[in-house]
Amino acid sequence: MSLIDVRHLTHTFYIKDTDGNVIRERNAVEDVNFQAAKGKIIAVIGKNGSGKSTFAKHLNALLVPTEGTVIIAGKNTAEEKQLLSVRKTVGMIFQNPDNQIVGNSVAEDIGFGLENLGVESGQIWETIYRTLEQTGLSAYIRQNPSALSGGQKQRLAVASVMAMKPECIVLDEATSMLDPAGSRMILKLVRDMNRKYGMTVIMITHHASEIVCADYVYVMKDGRIGLEGSPESVLSQTDQLWSMGVETVFPQRIWHTLTKSLTDRKLQEQAVLSMEDLICRLRDNRLGDRLITGEAAIPGLREMPRKPSGTEMLIQADHLGYTYCSGGQKKQALTDVSFQIRKGELIAVAGQTGSGKSTLLQLLNGLLRTNEGKLIVNGIDVIKEKNLKKLRQKIGFVFQYPEYQLFETSVLRDVMYGPSNFGFDKEQARQMAIDALKLMELDEEIYEQSPLELSGGQKKRVALAGILAYRPEILILDEPTAGLDAEGKRRLFTLIRQLNREQNITVIMVSHDMNDIYELADRLFVLHQGRMVYDGPPERALSDTDFVKRYALEMPDVLSLKLALSIS
Repeated sequence: MSLIDVRHLTHTFYIKDTDGNVIRERNAVEDVNFQAAKGKIIAVIGKNGSGKSTFAKHLNALLVPTEGTVIIAGKNTAEEKQLLSVRKTVGMIFQNPDNQIVGNSVAEDIGFGLENLGVESGQIWETIYRTLEQTGLSAYIRQNPSALSGGQKQRLAVASVMAMKPECIVLDEATSMLDPAGSRMILKLVRDMNRKYGMTVIMITHHASEIVCADYVYVMKDGRIGLEGSPESVLSQTDQLWSMGVETVFPQRIWHTLTKSLTDRKLQEQAVLSMEDLICRLRDNRLGDRLITGEAAIPGLREMPRKPSGTEMLIQADHLGYTYCSGGQKKQALTDVSFQIRKGELIAVAGQTGSGKSTLLQLLNGLLRTNEGKLIVNGIDVIKEKNLKKLRQKIGFVFQYPEYQLFETSVLRDVMYGPSNFGFDKEQARQMAIDALKLMELDEEIYEQSPLELSGGQKKRVALAGILAYRPEILILDEPTAGLDAEGKRRLFTLIRQLNREQNITVIMVSHDMNDIYELADRLFVLHQGRMVYDGPPERALSDTDFVKRYALEMPDVLSLKLALSIS
């Protein structure tokens, strides 16, 4: 019996100019048929802009169909009187947790939904304690959510929905901002809820590694279902997935490369059968987590790190610290952090959720101010200087959630804001904005569109264009590939290398993805509980199994394969 039955769903967006006039129509979802039986795990995968999130919002009536029907537990989402029942049945977890956190404490946020459902007080607290333990948030029960890291907020959003035990839970890219350990924890929790309570799970993702545990998979492209089937059958169709903008899991990509090199048809068939068996074993988790959690670029040789040109010291931090104060509570986010960065370096910052990575980045351009230690950036004493406008013109900061920095009525105006704010006239600012948008390969048709109407991947690229438009000397990227599909990630990597290698722009990026760090960075900082525990080449740290395990990182796929071959 289907809990969810979608028939010929079409959703049309009407694109308007800044005066509110409709300039064109676009079908974000078109003629989609979809079913989810009670107690099943269903994955929906596709590249940025494929229509996944628009489709997901129909499952608990945040959107209603332009055409077609969406039936949830026998109720039509287009009928207003059914909305409450539909939303009790289907719980949504979004990519950005700030969109659904409402409480003044972690406990209050989890209890909010339970109170609305009329759960008795004693049972509410029992559920809160149990849910916090399951999601690894017990230590933060009294914490104000605003003081949590992005990954911790995401776990809280998952916990708050899980606590209400809906019949179905929809995860819309819900693990994209989590570190490897946090991502595994959430996926395990979802699987456990599925097995223990028969909860139906809909996973919206562009990470092929996350669909391995699904019972059935739908692949979307241009708003339509282009491929569907079991994980084994879908993941074995590497060429078709690639044409739809989706990369398959790392072992499959390796195997695909090998079978392409085989000319004998029988050998190819044997290889494919062996690969399908490997995917089944991965799905049953008999090969461990390491092979299925990384989503790397196409395997290949890593570029040799480039030594920065010159010896100009751009950033110097000595015994840097930072303490958050929230609701009368203090939390030491950074302690005794010291480092130096020369012009032209490409540095990655890694560490568990809550290790202090984002705090460190925000100190570098004075978004956060501290009196603990010394910090000199581009010759400016960040701690003592009161007017930091000159510094911020030198530093471009792209946030983890790009919608935090998108605010204008159109994409073009938003990207023009930086140059205009730093003294360029209107025509200069317009041309600089257009150059940056072209650099990010964004189509002219979106220039007059509201940036808030774009897909997550497009928002990320517009936010980066807004920074590149005023040509900073230092580029700070907080989780730059989170929310980007494989194609978007490759384009971004190419751009980052170009800016760093050709224009000598210093790049500092935070990432949870060790594959990204291994492929891109020349130097790695690892933070743990607010302290710097490593500063050196990525290869040395990430090939050390004890180090990776101790600090809850993830060995890059290529290094995992290398290790496996050396052991065998």
